[in-house]
Amino acid sequence: MKKRKLFILPLFFALLLTGCDKGGESQTSQGGGGGTTSQTGGGGDTSSQGGTSTSQGGESSEATHSLEDMGFTQHQGWPTSLIADFLSRNSITDPVPALGSVGKTYYAMGEEGSEYDYFALVIPGADRASEYKNKVNGEGYTIKQIEKAYAGVSRSETIGITFGYVKSNTKVPDSLYIYLTPNTPGSFGLHKLEKATGWPNAAINQYLAGQGVTDTLPALTNVSTSYHGVISDQGENSMAVFVPGGDRVEEYGAILLSEGFSTYMDIYFNQVGTIMVMGIYLAPDDFAIIEGTMFVIMASPAAE
Repeated sequence: MKKRKLFILPLFFALLLTGCDKGGESQTSQGGGGGTTSQTGGGGDTSSQGGTSTSQGGESSEATHSLEDMGFTQHQGWPTSLIADFLSRNSITDPVPALGSVGKTYYAMGEEGSEYDYFALVIPGADRASEYKNKVNGEGYTIKQIEKAYAGVSRSETIGITFGYVKSNTKVPDSLYIYLTPNTPGSFGLHKLEKATGWPNAAINQYLAGQGVTDTLPALTNVSTSYHGVISDQGENSMAVFVPGGDRVEEYGAILLSEGFSTYMDIYFNQVGTIMVMGIYLAPDDFAIIEGTMFVIMASPAAE
């Protein structure tokens, strides 16, 4: 199989509270008010800086330092200007609605011209996921629920959004996590995933056939619900399969080995080298927005 680009960065940006950019440097704080109106690309703040937050509370200095260590930058209020800059540099005119009464926040974002641009926002305090879902619905977003998280696309399908409430983690404060990405073929977020009953055999077979691969992939058993989606990047397609619940990486690895797959560096290869599989457990202690196992499948028609 030719060398394939692993889509771990966009996967983790979307599903984990991780703020480090590709160079490992966090962004510097910029101005931006706690505006409560929707912003469009290139727009500035529409209101003055917010005061005391009604949603803050219960965050320890250790927890907030963990966010900063992970590459997030502290900010006061809703980061109106920062989000506007993100939209503008991606030529997006669909609005991103703001939450009101927001105090301290933490943000991270990709760099202009980076391969995987994104904007991640952490709002410590009460669970406001349902409130934010109502706001994005009001702006014409199409939103679906995936386990305890929400995901969807903007009215013109130019923005992919993933958001949910992360709580009971000893390393970060209970927070609303919002992840924005341009809705391009190479981006990743929960908005890319479709729900299936059981292991998505039909979708996987369709993906493999589309890659010119006639070999098959064994199923992970005892799966009641799964989610799947294809990620495209520079003409190369990979498939993500998410199974909610506990860590199923070793279990599926054993199934693959029993079917003749080999393993190297926790990546599994079939005998003819046309299929490669990697499993990642998204655990609560890893700051995951949802808990479960993400399998990344890559296929190529011939060994090289």
